[in-house]
Amino acid sequence: MKKISLILIIACILSLNTAASEINTNNSHQLKVYGNKLVWADDESVGVTLSGVNVCGAEWLANPGDDKVRRSVNTAINEWHCSVIRLPVSGNGWWGEYEYITDGGKKYREYIKNTVSDISAAGKYVILDYHKYQYADERTLNFWKEASEEYKNNPSVLFGI
Repeated sequence: MKKISLILIIACILSLNTAASEINTNNSHQLKVYGNKLVWADDESVGVTLSGVNVCGAEWLANPGDDKVRRSVNTAINEWHCSVIRLPVSGNGWWGEYEYITDGGKKYREYIKNTVSDISAAGKYVILDYHKYQYADERTLNFWKEASEEYKNNPSVLFGI
């Protein structure tokens, strides 16, 4: 658990040893913590620095299917050459609690899943950020259980816990 927390903290700080341009853009490598560095899981001698941006979360959109988030992701990847994108995820969207969401959050979760898939397919990393500004509660725990099950085999997904 300490290693996972340390990876998340380091990934969120985004300031370690290797230039972002050295990140493999064909596939996302599995990352791990080695000492006080983020490194490739298959080569601990290479320190990794992730360079990226935060995009707006789908919760701010009048329609979660709007393409503003995807346009931001595409710009970050293709024009700014970011290696990591922080994607805010709203509990209200995830659980379908906005008035414009009538399917219990199914389309919102699918939109997040597709966005993560696009980022992964580009060989970039994504930090899932459950956007909650208060203490963690049962809903927070349930979100992380669902997200960890969904993305446990995707090396490009980092959890912003």
